[in-house]
Amino acid sequence: MMNEVPVDHTSAVAIPVVPSQTEITFRDCFQDHVDTPSHTVFEGQGVTAEAPLVTIAVPTFQRAALLTETIRSALAQDFIGTVEVLVVDNDPASSERALLERVPEIRTANLRYVVNERNIGMFGNWNRCIELARGAWITILNDDDLIDPNYLTQMFAAIRGNPAIDGIICRKRFLDQRPAAPSRDRGRLKQLAARAWLGLRFQTRPARPIGFNKLYWGGMLGNSAGFLFRPEQARRIGGFYPEEFPGADHWFYIRFTKLFRLWQHRAVAASIRIANNESAKPTTLEGFVLDFHRMQVILAGSEVPSWWLRLAPLMHARHLVEIRQFWRKEFDTTDVERKLGIKLTRDRPWLLWSIRALLRGY
Repeated sequence: MMNEVPVDHTSAVAIPVVPSQTEITFRDCFQDHVDTPSHTVFEGQGVTAEAPLVTIAVPTFQRAALLTETIRSALAQDFIGTVEVLVVDNDPASSERALLERVPEIRTANLRYVVNERNIGMFGNWNRCIELARGAWITILNDDDLIDPNYLTQMFAAIRGNPAIDGIICRKRFLDQRPAAPSRDRGRLKQLAARAWLGLRFQTRPARPIGFNKLYWGGMLGNSAGFLFRPEQARRIGGFYPEEFPGADHWFYIRFTKLFRLWQHRAVAASIRIANNESAKPTTLEGFVLDFHRMQVILAGSEVPSWWLRLAPLMHARHLVEIRQFWRKEFDTTDVERKLGIKLTRDRPWLLWSIRALLRGY
């Protein structure tokens, strides 16, 4: 029997008044789909009236096989505290039957399977996960990504050791399943440089604070996999903004940092699956480049020194090279320059890394 899940939209968001000197804007994205209900179609025997400490929320849409792996990684946590797994399916035609056949252990788990009455879009579904979470903390795990068994144990060890942490994200590895994936083998010089860069970032600490001086340089935190935060904090910043696709998760970090204290854990405790999906489309990759520049323009002068924007030609030149190497996509430089409104320089990675190190943008 399907039970409608109540969603409290009246008290979910208190949009803060942002000082006039900043151009970071806020809106209440939880109101975008206020008229679309969600229905619980399954609850495991482990579900109780007591609120869990953590919700592992899994937004999904027509990825049955991958969803199985993701849920198993969520259920495999060695964390001592109470954890619920919340699956929010964006396909109105879905049911829990197929999942029960593939993952029979969910019958006894603290797991809720919820289906939206209508498809509310990817970021709308992420926001619905936040609305329906019962935990004091939440992490959103995409249905093609994975978390390690000790993910929550490591994140909460850092939180207990530092009450100043409002949200914490782990480092991640790539699970590249493309048929012709580029080799990620590094020469000895690059391996040494990577270890030095990691040491510069964390030194001997298990976790480090993340500010605008670091977020300005791009997506060093990756997607939202492995990000642990409180649902009420996400509500205060208005959730994920669908109009900011494809960089909505990076903008989430920016708004979070504006109001709260964001940290990064040294541990590699999550896996991001790479495949020939939406992220690999040329339009999506170009969207990342254009959105990256928009973010820099907004932050320069308000959150970081305005002269940092002079480094944009160097940063975008590196960005295009990374896209070519990793995604095997080539863009017309003249067209990119026209859309960005700037003239790119030649790629000089060692100069860029040196500048970032001097400015503590690592």
